Amino acid sequence: MKNLLWHINSIYQNSNNIEEVGKKMKYFLGVDAGGTKTQCYVGDETGKVLGEGLGGPGNYQTSSIEKTKASILKSMNAVLRHLD
Repeated sequence: MKNLLWHINSIYQNSNNIEEVGKKMKYFLGVDAGGTKTQCYVGDETGKVLGEGLGGPGNYQTSSIEKTKASILKSMNAVLRHLD
């Protein structure tokens, strides 16, 4: 997880999305893992959603742990590809 957050932060520190030169903006990654789909979002400290990724079912109680992990990783990878 630490590497993932570093990757997200490094993408935006080097992009044109930072309005003030030298300002370090905070970014947040949220995952909603449900019974039918997994959604992952990245947003900035102002509340602006910068990207969304989708994956399969993410409820470990109705699916296996391995399928749940795969769904969460798929949604996270999708949002990161969207940000590049």
